[in-house]
Amino acid sequence: MQPNPDGREGAVDDGRLTPDQVPRRVAAAGLPGSDAVTPAHAAPADVLAEAGRITARETAGLAWLRWHAAAAYERGWRDGYERRAAELERDWRDVAGPVAAGGPSFAELERRRWELRGEARTRETFGGAHAGDYPGQGAA
Repeated sequence: MQPNPDGREGAVDDGRLTPDQVPRRVAAAGLPGSDAVTPAHAAPADVLAEAGRITARETAGLAWLRWHAAAAYERGWRDGYERRAAELERDWRDVAGPVAAGGPSFAELERRRWELRGEARTRETFGGAHAGDYPGQGAA
């Protein structure tokens, strides 16, 4: 309540609560924390006890979150690892299957290994320049 600005007697209700009204309104509304100690109206020992309860509750909540986050991470990591292991096994069968089934000979595989852009290379010439490579700025 504020004094009436136009000079009339009485006060204007601006909707704001005074500090002594807050605990009563919270308790009357049945809001969470209505049983909590309010620092403005409590002894320091009660305030410290309430702070200890809040700290303990928050610490337990954080421990719960950390445990569940670690479990979810572990589960996700394991699922991803197992999925990739299955993909690698399938890929390996696709790559090694034809060779194991009597596919190309070792000599043919070595010939393909050292081929570069359709040009047969040897181990010594494999890293050399190719006709389609960029010649550099000196040749331009």
